[in-house]
Amino acid sequence: MSKRMLQLCFGASSNFIVTTLLMLDKVIQSKEGFKIFLNQSENALADEGTADSGYDMNKRDPLFAGAEKTCIWELKTLASHFHPTIRKFSNAIISGQPINYQGKLYLI
Repeated sequence: MSKRMLQLCFGASSNFIVTTLLMLDKVIQSKEGFKIFLNQSENALADEGTADSGYDMNKRDPLFAGAEKTCIWELKTLASHFHPTIRKFSNAIISGQPINYQGKLYLI
């Protein structure tokens, strides 16, 4: 589900993207096994999986899309976003640091 949310970020407003990154950060901090998707290449994850290779974004149900066989490359793209908050949050997640969010976001 996190991968689908990140894919939606490419056509979404800054508010949606920041909210998604905050949610993703909370998921990663609560589930240690999730960090493997940040650091491994897509080929390494596919090799460990079954005969099926890769992620199928056309599957209606995210449980059957194969997201567990792919890295979260969308974060690398968001790390070069024009909005400074999105860049900061994306880079924090990529580096394994929790997002230090203290209050209000001023987004346009």
